[in-house]
Formats: sequence, structure tokens, C-alpha cells
Amino acid sequence: MRTTLVQLLMAALFAALAGCVPSPAPATPSPTVKAPTLKPELVLSPTPIELPPPTPVGLPTPASRAGRFATCVITEQASPGNLRLVWIQSGDLWVWDQGEAEPYSLTATADVAAVRLAPDAETVAYTRQTASGPELWAVDILGTYLRQLAGGPELYGTIEFQPFSPDGRLLAFSHRLPGQGGELWVAGLDGTGVRLLVSHADLEALVDGTWADVAAPANVTWIPNTHTLTYDAGPGFEEQGIWPYTQRQVRLVDADTGTQEVLFGPGEGGQVQYSPDGATMAVITPESLRFMDLETGSVQTAGVQFFAAGAGEGYAYPSMVWTPDSQALLLAQPIDDSEVTDADLPVVIWRVPRDGSPAIELAEFTGFVPSFEFSPDQAKIAYWRPVPPQSNTRELHITTLDGSTHIVYDTGVELDFLGWAPDSQEFVYSSAGFPGDTRLANPCGDPVSLGLDYRPARLNWSDPNYIILERGRQAAFELYLVVAGSPELVLNPESLDGYDFALVAPEG
Repeated sequence: MRTTLVQLLMAALFAALAGCVPSPAPATPSPTVKAPTLKPELVLSPTPIELPPPTPVGLPTPASRAGRFATCVITEQASPGNLRLVWIQSGDLWVWDQGEAEPYSLTATADVAAVRLAPDAETVAYTRQTASGPELWAVDILGTYLRQLAGGPELYGTIEFQPFSPDGRLLAFSHRLPGQGGELWVAGLDGTGVRLLVSHADLEALVDGTWADVAAPANVTWIPNTHTLTYDAGPGFEEQGIWPYTQRQVRLVDADTGTQEVLFGPGEGGQVQYSPDGATMAVITPESLRFMDLETGSVQTAGVQFFAAGAGEGYAYPSMVWTPDSQALLLAQPIDDSEVTDADLPVVIWRVPRDGSPAIELAEFTGFVPSFEFSPDQAKIAYWRPVPPQSNTRELHITTLDGSTHIVYDTGVELDFLGWAPDSQEFVYSSAGFPGDTRLANPCGDPVSLGLDYRPARLNWSDPNYIILERGRQAAFELYLVVAGSPELVLNPESLDGYDFALVAPEG
């Protein structure tokens, strides 16, 4: 919820600155019999779209960029993986595989409300909002093995997805009560059972006074390699559009036994982030950063003064990411806790060891704190800063972590960095306000405009070759295949009510 809050605050700020009885199972579609006719609003583009020419006005030429960025080496991309998409259209589930000719429908009930792909990408979990109440179902990707996971008289509100367990065997979900309170449940993905883990009464006890009646599960996460969930309680609705919820406690519940435990009591905990090896939990509050060893329970205070920048009623947390060896966090933190409305703050890049030893300063830059984004390989950072200060004209900076190589890639009005490719070679950014110009780029050469008539609300880049751009109206998106830096529009479904996607491992 905090992430959503901060995103809403940032958007507003910079706008100013610039069933219990199973319904009959649908007929199982044969994998060789796809939907013969696509819905009129679904567009498949088998050939590359004609994109407008790049608009690198005032930018360095590709040669000069390569000369200024010493690590400017673009390696050959791997062959595209098999991307699988599922979405809801007119209340039914649709599936599309990159290797298949056409999408096909999995259901014919016209009441599907939400969808998720399981971690193995072979099972689709979905909710139905029937006349008798909400139901949770699962079905194999070819329409076989349809089973109801949850639904009945005790589930009379709505069902909201929480994450799959790390092994993909369990699916946590919130049961949202009509009064906006909630409960935490878990279901076996194979249909073997469903159980209540944390009741509404349990959650009410964690929320003070006025908000107790509307307490709902918050910050639900799985401890890596376990069936243990961490959670907190937050309000089940947002008062007057914004409720400044900040996690301050951490509770545990074993999804197999239902055993509950207090890890951090009221005011003692915070937001959690796990190391890649699952051995350490970073505990983050607006004023502190601590590390807990999950085996011993020992807690170390981070060897750096930590704080989040103020953002009205909320906070803008510094960008942070665990190193691959799980020994430290990389942290991009301003030198003081000024209001985030100051978009041109000195920001220090720290390497913060998990054992509590003193942090190591890697470099210092000046820019807008929430815009700092580490590349997936942790070799580069992208960020923007206003020029002049407090203006709507911004510079996009690409730099190595230590600042030894540093370029201003572009300058533009309301420029915004949208995300790195998984291989850290390319990135997407937008410029020129709304809808603006969304561009695919790399540090070596000039950007390529995607020619959009909208500004993406979200970008999903699951593979170096695939970019999913969400349009922000309902769940409509566009899927691009990127080969050798050239984007090709391959799928463009309209009027969606939700979607999910995953990469399918190649056979053999």
C-alpha cells in the first residue's frame, strides 16, 4: 500500500511541478483447436510496426555517446523465451503463447474477476464473483484439471490474491469482508484444502481504535524457502483517498500448521525485504534500517544513518537492492531527510553490509531521490535531475556506481526513467509530458521512439526481448518483441479486466 501511496503522491507532486456450489465447468478447449475468430478489439501484428524516426534533438551522436561511456558494450541478445500471457476479457480467461498462432479461451462463465499465473506458468488461478459469493479456482493452461480451491458460505465478500508460496504449492489470499475488514487464508493449488490463517479478530487486535473494525491483512510476504508468512494489519480502505499506513510490526504464521508468532511487536518492526539466500531480513522504517538473521533471530543495526525523505503524509524510501551474494544492500540515500519536493538533493551510494559493519561510500550524485534506479546487474544507475533546479526540464543521467563513467543521456520536459531491461543493456524512458514520447534506448546510441499515443502507467520487462507497456485504462497493454534493438508490436488486446504473464522455460 505504501508503494501505491508514494506513487500517487509523486504523480500529484510532479503534476504540480510541471459461490459455494461450483458452477458448471466450462468445456475444455483442445490445444489444437484455438479460437477461430478473435474478438474485434484484439489486434495481432505479425510484422514490425512502422515507428516514427528517433527524435534525438540536442543529443550526442551514437559515436560520441560510446566514446563518453567506457562500459558501452552491447552484447548479442539471447533468443526470445516463450512468453505466456493470461488475461480477462468480457469476464472470461484468455491465453496466448508467443509460439502459438492465436489466443484461446479457457472459460465461458463471464464472471472471472482476477487472474494469476502460478510460478511454473502451467497453472492459472482465478477468482469468480458469482451470485452466491466469491470463488477461487485453478485450471491447467490447456483447460484440463479444473478444480475449485475455495468458496462457500464463509466467504461472502470478495477474494483478493496474495503471493504464491516459494515452492508454488500454496496460494495465499485475503478475504475482504463487506465492511472492508479482512482475513488471511491459504489454499493448496492442487485443490487439497483451504484454511483460515489469520482471522479478522486477530487483525483487529493489531490496529488502534477507530480503524480496528476495518483491519485487513497488509504487507503479506513469504519467508524464502518456507511455508511461513509474515504480515501486518492495515486499514481495509483509504479514508478520503489517502491513508498514510506505515508498517510498524511483523507477525508470522505457519501456513501448514496455523501457528502464529510475534516477530516484532507494535512500533518495533517495519517493512521487510529478504536477501537472495533467504537468510537475512532487512527491516525498514522511515527512520531506521536493521538486519535480522532468520536462523538465530539476532538483529544488527545497519552501519549507516538511514532515513526516508518526507513526501507530505507519506515517505519516499531510498532505492535499495540486495547484492547477489546476499552480503550487503546497495542504497541510494540523500544526505539529509529534506522534503522530497526538493528534487535536486545530493544522494550518496552506499554498500551496507548485513553484519552491521560500517557502510562503504561508493559515490555521490545530485538528483531526484525516488528516481534513482540500479540496473539489474548492479553496474549502473539511472536517475534524473531538474535543470535549472525546481524546473520541469530534466536531465537523464546514466552512471556507473562509483561515478567513474557518467553521461547525461537526454534532456527534456518532464522526462522520466521507466525501467531497465533484465540484462541491463537497454532501458525505457519518456519525455515531453503527457502523453509524451516513450523511447527505447541504450547507453551506446540514440533512442528509438515507440510512437505511443499514451504514457505507460507501468512497464513489465520480463525478458530482454519482451516489453509489456500498461496503458493505465483498465488493464489494457501492448506487448513488444525487441530484437537487435528494434521493437515489434506483437499483441494488443483491448478492454481488459486484468492480466498476468510469465516466461516458460524452453523444453529440454
